[in-house]
Amino acid sequence: MIVSKPKHKTMARNDDPIQVFLSYFEKAKSLELPYYDAMTLATATREGKPSARVVLFKGIIEQEGITFYTNYHSRKGKELSDNPQAACVFYWPKIECQIRFEGQVKKLSDEESNIYWKTRPRDSQLGGVVSQQSQPLKNRFTFLKEFLLLKFKLIGKEVARPQHWGGYALTPNMAEVWLGKPHRLHRRFSYRKDAAGWYQQELYP
Repeated sequence: MIVSKPKHKTMARNDDPIQVFLSYFEKAKSLELPYYDAMTLATATREGKPSARVVLFKGIIEQEGITFYTNYHSRKGKELSDNPQAACVFYWPKIECQIRFEGQVKKLSDEESNIYWKTRPRDSQLGGVVSQQSQPLKNRFTFLKEFLLLKFKLIGKEVARPQHWGGYALTPNMAEVWLGKPHRLHRRFSYRKDAAGWYQQELYP
């Protein structure tokens, strides 16, 4: 379930950073900013070697966190299996706002992944089935041929979600909101979570 939150004009000391994030996300969306739903996702190997890439944010699931979808056999999928911690960053230059989160990551249930899968365009579903994401591709023609053969084979049929593809949720335990201000006198708000909830503290820019 995607949770919509009320907009916030100011940040109180104990605000949930997810609510703050959603207020700025909705602002970016209302302004029709390019790729307003893009986020940089950073993962790491068991040994701590990092990697990062841009993925699409797919909503907030209550009690779960920030969701995104991918091939479980991709590089990020393998890294999340070995080291289920990640960080993500949203940046909207037009409104001078950057928000980042860190936390634990876990797979979504098959039910949640199936719900989202059914919203994807059919060709995107087909691509998700045939793509061996992150693996070496010797010949692009072979990949396109596999795609077209599957498309022909499944005419009039539902494209089932493959078991190697699905969703993740990042449950944050740390967040930071950066707001651009003149003369580089920016504002930064750090959020940490403990058993009592979120604690907010302003930082030097």
